[in-house]
This record gives sequence, structure tokens and C-alpha cells, in this order.
Amino acid sequence: MKEAGIGIIFSPDRKKVLLIKRRDVPLWVLPGGGIDPGESPEEATLREVFEETGLKVTIRRKIGTWLPINRLTRDTFVFECSPVADSQEPSPQEESLDVRFWPVHELPIITFFLHEEWIEAALKDLPQPICEYITSITYFTCLKLLVSHPILALRYILARLGLPINLRSRYH
Repeated sequence: MKEAGIGIIFSPDRKKVLLIKRRDVPLWVLPGGGIDPGESPEEATLREVFEETGLKVTIRRKIGTWLPINRLTRDTFVFECSPVADSQEPSPQEESLDVRFWPVHELPIITFFLHEEWIEAALKDLPQPICEYITSITYFTCLKLLVSHPILALRYILARLGLPINLRSRYH
């Protein structure tokens, strides 16, 4: 699995955070994705945020690095980003159904739980970047998700196999 870069974009008052609703698996997530060969985590984050939201941003600070404990996750670099002055409003792109700011303490029910942890870490404003293991994604949590949300789990598995279902979701 490729390493990943994730961007957290807060509203100016830091009371809202920008999330995208994925097209292949209709979950609300932070913008980000895989780091291409020759790309730095920062470059990948800037590219992925733009590809998924249409928003041009700069890196404000590194929140941290999260490392896998199993084969279910990958090294993930999380950054707080700020929109550049002349950037357009965020909007859905090819990979997203919706893009919007949500109150940080009232995130949608179908928000990826690991991303909620990263938002909380960013809000702490720690003086140094965090380096932690991703302990919340285990084979057991995946089994629980498969049982509790079988359609989402199937769509995720198909997307990972290169067979994404990119339909407009009726679950906004």
C-alpha cells in the first residue's frame, strides 16, 4: 500500500472542518490520498486536496504521522492546510459527491472514525507533530463494519480491487 497524505482544512474560526463525501464509498472523509513516486507527503496532500475539492491550499503545519500495526492501513501524514487567498470555493470533483464544512463537534454520522481522531488531534494545537500507531483499525473492527454496514464494506472492497461503484448516492 502507498503512503498517504491527508489535509485538514478548518474554517477561519476553527469551528468547522472541510469534509468530502467519497463517490466510490459514500463516507465523509478528510481530503487526501496516496503519495505518488517522487512526491513528498506535502506535495501529495496539496495535490489530493485540489483533486478532491478544487481548493488550492498551503500547508500550515504538520499534525503528525500515523503508522500501521497491520496490513489494513499505511503510513499516513496529516497536515493542517489553509486555502490560498485567490482560491475558489470548494466543490465536488470527479472523486467526490459532496464537499462542505461541518461543525467539528457535529460531524455526519457516516464520517470515517479514524479521520475524527485526526481532527481532534489537530484541534489540540500541540507544539510538535504526533507520531502514533493506527490502533483503531484492526481485523476485528473491519469485521464489525462488515456486519453493521455491509453495503459500504462491499463498496470499499470493490474499490480496493479496482472496481469502484461511482454512482450518485441517495444517502447525502
